[in-house]
Amino acid sequence: MSKNYKDINVELEKDKSNSILNYYKKLIILRKNNEIICEGSLIPVLEEHPKILAYIREYKGKRILVACNFYGEKTMASLKELINVDTSIILNNSDENKIEEENIFLGPYGSIVISF
Repeated sequence: MSKNYKDINVELEKDKSNSILNYYKKLIILRKNNEIICEGSLIPVLEEHPKILAYIREYKGKRILVACNFYGEKTMASLKELINVDTSIILNNSDENKIEEENIFLGPYGSIVISF
């Protein structure tokens, strides 16, 4: 058993809406209930960005953008010409992650899923 089991455990995590446990539960539900994720084509985007891994999934005219920051510091990128203004956040692991106009802002180790 880990030395920090009293601080990090399922019992403590299950009641926190923003816990890693609940985030993964939301990811599993999203995958099971979203045919875009299961069946959609994968289109890499922002390939030149040094901190963000991002891609678009597209299926039957519907699209989602998945963006992940794998670094311990905030970052941003322009989404100009990638998405339209009619976006909706489906899943988000941090209050620091947001879309403003044509830009995406990701907090440290932030990830976001957006429909558009």
